[in-house]
Amino acid sequence: MPPERAVLENKSGENMVDQIPTRETSVPVDFGGEAFLEAINNNNVEYLFINSGTDTFPIQEAMAKFQSEGKRIPKVILCPDESTAVAAAHGYFNATRKPQVVLVHVDAGTLQLSGGLHNAQRGRAGMVLCAGRAPMTFDGEMDGSRSSSIHWTQEQLDQAGSVRNFTKWDYELRRNENIHHVIQRAFQVASSEPPGPVYLMLP
Repeated sequence: MPPERAVLENKSGENMVDQIPTRETSVPVDFGGEAFLEAINNNNVEYLFINSGTDTFPIQEAMAKFQSEGKRIPKVILCPDESTAVAAAHGYFNATRKPQVVLVHVDAGTLQLSGGLHNAQRGRAGMVLCAGRAPMTFDGEMDGSRSSSIHWTQEQLDQAGSVRNFTKWDYELRRNENIHHVIQRAFQVASSEPPGPVYLMLP
């Protein structure tokens, strides 16, 4: 299959964009980091380009757990700057036509990747960009509730708005139960012609 066709169709030859995302998981949805990791495994992600922060820890902990259990995990590339992470994902897509995942820290990381994102949009490089957001609960109702003053200053009116003009699709994932549907949709959109970056805000 020519590379330009590889991003259009799944294994059965169906158009990926027209498919309804399905939830294929064996991980309890209470464990968001593990469900996220399983979802990107389902999309054959080879590399996870990370500029880490407090919001990436659940995913990093899930990777350590998967590795200890002998489960497949993507290879982690720790990037010193967000634009480096985007550039690496861009180069990998150009070489393979396979979107990879970039993981950055909340609003600050989102802003810092903007130069690389501009290049990815203009270069039609498919990738799934992910960032956390300030916690949505305040008094311990859920794991990861706000516990520091920084959680208030990180709250933006429209975090995704800073990158919306440079992505094909953006979405704020609010519940762990929807992780598999949303991740699958993200890869569908990033891979369909013309390919390009998509942006997800993770809970």
